Amino acid sequence: MNFQMIDDTSKAFSPLITRRGLIALAAAAPMFGSGDALGQNPSDATCHLADGRRLGYRIYGSLKDFPVLYFHGTPGSRLEAALLAPFCNANGVCLIAVDRPGIGMSTFSQRHSHVSWPSDIARLMDLLTQSTSFDRFGVLAMSGGTSFALACTAVLSKRITATAIISPRTPGAPGVPKGVLDNALQQAAAYPRLAEGVLRRQIRRSQRHPNVMPSQFKKFAAVDRNYIQRNGTALRQVIAEASRHGTQGIVHDMSLMRWPWQICLPRIDVPVGLWIGNCDYSAPPETLRFLHRNIPRSQATTVLGEGHFSIIDKAVASAAIWLKSNSAAK
Repeated sequence: MNFQMIDDTSKAFSPLITRRGLIALAAAAPMFGSGDALGQNPSDATCHLADGRRLGYRIYGSLKDFPVLYFHGTPGSRLEAALLAPFCNANGVCLIAVDRPGIGMSTFSQRHSHVSWPSDIARLMDLLTQSTSFDRFGVLAMSGGTSFALACTAVLSKRITATAIISPRTPGAPGVPKGVLDNALQQAAAYPRLAEGVLRRQIRRSQRHPNVMPSQFKKFAAVDRNYIQRNGTALRQVIAEASRHGTQGIVHDMSLMRWPWQICLPRIDVPVGLWIGNCDYSAPPETLRFLHRNIPRSQATTVLGEGHFSIIDKAVASAAIWLKSNSAAK
């Protein structure tokens, strides 16, 4: 399958760096609106790590299919994979969605970083290999999961066949303009306690007023606002699970999203597929160009007419097929 770069003229937004930015980020977290709840009932499990922590994960699909580790967005949790699983399962891919430290069922760690994360995932791979027929894995990431997926791809190249990233995010990277929420990420990194409090209040507010969409969403493309309205209930459940033990893990996760990462992108020797919508105002088009330029074996696709969230319905099936084709090539 061949991919090509398609230039677009998406507008990059630059909100002011103020406390209002934090509120904007918190407002985006609950994903308000009406919609069907998460309809699947896959199995949850935990992996016990060497330092005593637990790593929570959920399996979507048949263990006979090709295994793909799923790294959720930020804020997000393993429940997010329910929105992508139908496209993956229909194409022979079993998703294994992992909660990062401090999120969902995973134990918080202040030491969580791009350096430590591959070790956690390697332990999970060992566990899955022992209990299933899994040997090598694909990786699929969404948005804020970008850097965590690439960290594992760089370190675990002998066990990862390929990595696919939907709506990649590189906030603060050289030459990449700010997206609609990037200033809020900067504020969260600078004032984590404040960010934790703002998120807690906003999540409670979303539970009281589930059908109210904040004004900040006006900055998103119409296709994204429509997607949020259709899937609002499911997305609220994703965030509720992410904050199961508080918001500390979410805010720490946010701080790791911003460039610089502790990853040497040019040394990645695994195929990396990138999909972005030309109506994505969270990830400017320069995001795709930055990653494509710095990752040697990357392939980039711009999906016309799609945004940061709506692209799920258009690109995930292609990503699943691409991941499976690369597994066969190994």
